[in-house]
Amino acid sequence: MISDICIIEKSWMDNNKGKIRILQHIGFWAIYIGFYTLVTGMISGNYRQSLYIWLMTTPLYMMFTYFHLYVIIPRLLLRRKYVAFFVTFVIAACVFILADRAYTFYVLYPFLFENFSPGASGFFNLSALCTLSVTIYSVVLLACAIKLFKHWYFSQRIKSELEIRNKASEIALLRAQVNPHFLFNTINNIHSLISIDTKKAEDSLVKLSDIMRYMLYNSNTGFVPLEKEILYLSSYIELQKIRLIAPERVCFMVEGQVDRRVIAPMILLPFVENAFKHGDKGVASSGIRISLAIHQQYLEFNVTNGMHFQKQMVHPEGSGIGLQNVRRRLELIYPGKHRLENETANDIYKIKLTIFDS
Repeated sequence: MISDICIIEKSWMDNNKGKIRILQHIGFWAIYIGFYTLVTGMISGNYRQSLYIWLMTTPLYMMFTYFHLYVIIPRLLLRRKYVAFFVTFVIAACVFILADRAYTFYVLYPFLFENFSPGASGFFNLSALCTLSVTIYSVVLLACAIKLFKHWYFSQRIKSELEIRNKASEIALLRAQVNPHFLFNTINNIHSLISIDTKKAEDSLVKLSDIMRYMLYNSNTGFVPLEKEILYLSSYIELQKIRLIAPERVCFMVEGQVDRRVIAPMILLPFVENAFKHGDKGVASSGIRISLAIHQQYLEFNVTNGMHFQKQMVHPEGSGIGLQNVRRRLELIYPGKHRLENETANDIYKIKLTIFDS
């Protein structure tokens, strides 16, 4: 219902955009005339005469203003032709001020004041020209400021929307690269089980089906409940353990309260995936230890394995599609809110990811 109202409202706005714009301009000039009529009327004591003056001079000021709004600003200033803009602005100011002076001196004042004589005061009276300059460019500069603000505002909106769309597209692309990488490894594992143990191969297919269901319905969302991500990760680990000679050497531990915590989907998988991928020969001796500690203000995820892994994982940004992508995803989703560390000590390779809540 609300979406239908929004669509109707947007359609009405689009269809009446021109009319709304005209009304806005009429309102602007009506306020301008009213303001200056009130000010000059208070000074002269004759509000009717002030109103006549502003009604007769405003069309000229409108021409000056729209020349700036629709000629020199879009064609020069917004195109960064600053020298041309400055020169044109100065020349236009001189022409407009002199034109307005001629209009009021030889047309308007003789019309309004019976005793006015063009020779009674000098055309090039400096005080009068300065006052006229302030009067003209008070409205011109105000209108230009409004236009430039609108231009900046809509530019920022477009820029923000483009950044959001680009970020969403990049995240979707990176995630799409993670999924085939995972499937490629898992299908190879299941293929190797078919000739060894059909029952284990069937169980693996069931687990893979559960994982695929999770990927299908959850991986395209921004964040998922941490509990679901842990179950997904646990299923993946169990799927990998089936093919190992010593599955008891693989340990996965979770500590802390899981309730009401969320995480980016599949953000932890590449670290575990690479441990299994590069550690087949070392699992029996060194094993793989995976732990997730849930603290009040942050999550800490650790993957530890033997020195055999060091050659493949010491530079995660340069090895493996999964690790390259998860590093980039972390930069996009958790900017300034994560820390990724790796170290090798006593023939043990460790990688630690910390994700902060704020």
